[in-house]
Amino acid sequence: MVLMNRYYLGLLATVLTIIAVSTVLIFQAKGYKLDFENKRIEKTGILAISSVPTGAAVYLNGHLISATNANIQNLTPGEYHLKVTKEGFISWEKKVLVSEELVTLVEIALFPAVPDLSPLTFTGSHSPKLSPDGQKIVYALRNGEKSGLWVLDLADKPVFFSKEPKQIAKDSSSLSFSDSTFSWTPDSKTVLVTLQENSKEGGEYTRTYLLVADQLNNERLSDITTTIERTKKTWADDYNLKKEGRISKLVNIGAQELATKSANIAWSLDEKRFLVYETEVIKNGDKEQTKLGKAKVYDSKLDKTFTLPDADSYVWYPDSAHLILVADQSISIIEYTGENRSTIYSGNFDPTIIFPSPNGSKLIILSSFNQSIKEPNLYTINLQ
Repeated sequence: MVLMNRYYLGLLATVLTIIAVSTVLIFQAKGYKLDFENKRIEKTGILAISSVPTGAAVYLNGHLISATNANIQNLTPGEYHLKVTKEGFISWEKKVLVSEELVTLVEIALFPAVPDLSPLTFTGSHSPKLSPDGQKIVYALRNGEKSGLWVLDLADKPVFFSKEPKQIAKDSSSLSFSDSTFSWTPDSKTVLVTLQENSKEGGEYTRTYLLVADQLNNERLSDITTTIERTKKTWADDYNLKKEGRISKLVNIGAQELATKSANIAWSLDEKRFLVYETEVIKNGDKEQTKLGKAKVYDSKLDKTFTLPDADSYVWYPDSAHLILVADQSISIIEYTGENRSTIYSGNFDPTIIFPSPNGSKLIILSSFNQSIKEPNLYTINLQ
């Protein structure tokens, strides 16, 4: 009988222990922890930290806690200093606010401390221009038999597809495409080319053509000289209509006014944020230089405006959470909030030619490291 009582008591104790442990685990999972010192149950929060690349060390208030990607649980609500480091990459740090019974998401992009440059072109690249969809670059090549216009496809493709530049127009005795003025059309499918042609009488006249961007245009060029002004007006109307549509989705009236009044506006890829900045034209003798004023980013999700540091130019990074800044002959990437500025590259480059690859793994610059080559070339800066 005594053995039976001991058996039941042991079983009861086991069950009660399981219930107690399960209760504690459930409370912890719901964001509570036991404060034994003050004999009370506290509400807590969770930090969910992810980084690209993964496996970075996570420091909280100076203490090594974990590695990304991981959750830090049972944190007392309040402000924490978060620092993330990984060998070979620029450190990231920020103050984060942990709220009770909430998961605070922190998504981090780490950038390499030492740039890795690789050439994209080898025989020169004149006046390169990125397509509106960010997938292609058109440039002029002035190099003997290869002279003309070329297109470089930036999209990731399987190995068996060629990633080499493709010529879309060849120079001839009557048409010098490499000396033309060219730009992308809004749909990123064709290139608008304006050039001077010689008439039979010995004079010159201007012609405008549309070139298909994925093939060699060597016969029956699409001449839109007589309709170009009407075509440009149609493109401008379409742009303004899209801009008005984006602005109409903004709930904040002040943000609508900011976007409407600004002549210089750039939307992030996800269209949840926009960048606006002022410009000032400075005359230096016979030359005019455009200087950028204060730049601001409005976040429609947070309904908040952030001021960016001064720069010569700003370009949205493909993740819509960062911006590329060019200032003082250096290239930096910064969070859209103006925090965590990482200098990616300093040196010789054309400050007007900074193109991110579609997936953000590279930056494309125009530079010249070999003085024997007359034209500069396109190079990639590896960011991963």
